[in-house]
Amino acid sequence: MDKKYKKEGFKLPEGYFEGLTDRILERVAEDTSDLPEKEGFTVPEGYFDSLNERVRAKTFPGEDPKVVRLNPWKKYYFVAASIAALIVIVIGFRLSQAESYTFSDLANAELESYLNETDLGLTSYEIAEVLPIEELEVNDILDNALNEESIIDYLDENVEDLDELNIEYDE
Repeated sequence: MDKKYKKEGFKLPEGYFEGLTDRILERVAEDTSDLPEKEGFTVPEGYFDSLNERVRAKTFPGEDPKVVRLNPWKKYYFVAASIAALIVIVIGFRLSQAESYTFSDLANAELESYLNETDLGLTSYEIAEVLPIEELEVNDILDNALNEESIIDYLDENVEDLDELNIEYDE
């Protein structure tokens, strides 16, 4: 620390606090000696007992004053505003709740258009591995349903030996 902060700024004379209380009491005794022994003013007995009634009788002679409420319509505005706020909150809460759709709600056309427009990054072999072949029929894949007669006619015209196809042909 610096030397300038080691010194105290104020000093008291030695023995200042010794006998301090005695000196204070002597001064107070001297000051109270100037006070008169009797009070300067007197009040009749029971004066303050009926003071409120006398003041009220002089300020409002006859009847009690009418109390006029200021702006009684404000409470109706507050009630209407709170009801409107409640309605807005309820409507906003209901609109914010989105309807949840299930897989069965989607139409086949929507699924097909989604798969056509979205690049899933899957090859046809990977898709074929996922599809259950046991439940799949030819008519499920094609847009137009084929009947057996048209298939057999096509094979008769385009294939020379039906035995190579390993199918049973009953004519």
